[in-house]
Amino acid sequence: SSLVLAGVQPSRAASSPGWRIVLSQHYPQPSGLADSEYDTVAAPAANDAWVFGGTSPAGGHPVAEHWNGTHWSAAALPAGLTGSIAAASASSPSNVWAVSNIGGWVLHWNGARWSVALQLPLSTGYPVDFTGVTAIGRKNVWVFGGVLAGVTNLVGYGTWHFDGTKWTHVQGEGRNI
Repeated sequence: SSLVLAGVQPSRAASSPGWRIVLSQHYPQPSGLADSEYDTVAAPAANDAWVFGGTSPAGGHPVAEHWNGTHWSAAALPAGLTGSIAAASASSPSNVWAVSNIGGWVLHWNGARWSVALQLPLSTGYPVDFTGVTAIGRKNVWVFGGVLAGVTNLVGYGTWHFDGTKWTHVQGEGRNI
């Protein structure tokens, strides 16, 4: 499968409203399976947007495409990542965050390159399943996680907060934070 992104360009909105295809991309998998998908978008500016996904949620690798206001291009993510990007958030064009649905990866774009900001260990023997990220600013990022769908009787990975220096696992059950 492949992704088709559609949108309305503001300059065209008045004369021809509606959706149009702006990107259609297929990433073949090394294993020969034909599954690729995009799952999330972060757009910190009208001329700056990111779309994320992967070649396969379980056995592939994450992918990212970047819109610079003129064209889409594949973005280089750190080597060795697994899974797919499940969620993304941006507080500015130089503060974009993305999380993997398998592998426990938290990625950060600083305006020039992607880096691994956090990778949680497989303490339960099951891959970490991050489900969300919210970037309020460079010193205020929240990551939310759980365990893989269908896996029962396991405690989720919970909520993590980045204060610009360190990550803290927030033990929020029954507490207001």
